[in-house]
Amino acid sequence: MTRLFSLSIMLAALTLTACGKTKYVNHADESGESEPAPLEQPNLRDVLGLKGPVQYLGVFTEDDTRGDMNYDTYEFDRDGHLVSIEVAEVVEGSYSETFYFGEDGLPSATKTIFVDYWSNPTGDNYPITTTKYKVVREKDGDFITFTRELESQNTENAVENPEENPFEGEQGAPLPIARVKLDKRGRIVEVERLGGDPKSFTYKYDDDKPNLAKRDDGKLAIPQADIMGAKHFDYEGLQGQGATVESLTRGIWQFDIKNFE
Repeated sequence: MTRLFSLSIMLAALTLTACGKTKYVNHADESGESEPAPLEQPNLRDVLGLKGPVQYLGVFTEDDTRGDMNYDTYEFDRDGHLVSIEVAEVVEGSYSETFYFGEDGLPSATKTIFVDYWSNPTGDNYPITTTKYKVVREKDGDFITFTRELESQNTENAVENPEENPFEGEQGAPLPIARVKLDKRGRIVEVERLGGDPKSFTYKYDDDKPNLAKRDDGKLAIPQADIMGAKHFDYEGLQGQGATVESLTRGIWQFDIKNFE
């Protein structure tokens, strides 16, 4: 698992470029009064109980009753704000998708990586196709619809007759991601995932922790994970865990930790 975590971080670092962050704009309503100022995104590193300069948190479970067997990686900045979430296959580790989030906590860009292990089975220089997308926002009643649109595509170590990319059909046409409803403070209160297996999620907030989302059952929620389809792991299982260890096991969940250099 540590190898897969390292591979995930290596691929992310290979093609990572600075993604512009878009702040939530505080518009005036029809009466001319401004909406309440947006709240700062929560320090999820502290909320999850990770003490120290954690940059990446990898999450995995082999219990397929809790979702698919992908490997999720959460990236934080030094202030503990969510930067990105990556979902990667763990069988061959050949495909991953990463969502980048702006200062308002909403998707700003996405990226997919396809490693063609079948084109050059005897060598180490496998073809790696990186596809980058911009995320377009469109007002839709009380919701904002997010759609990814192709920005660029590049293949390193290309071969003359590559194996077919099973995800190639997803690359070209614009793809609706989700509809998201915000309250007047810019907080996500509802997510509707679009395409594939559509799902809906709602969130509420407490007065004493006004920027921290909770599910209907009162447990901690990360709406950005629901936007892209990452797992609902047992967030509370990390409470009180320091960042001095590289790997933790809590029940059915394995957590891998990488600190800032």
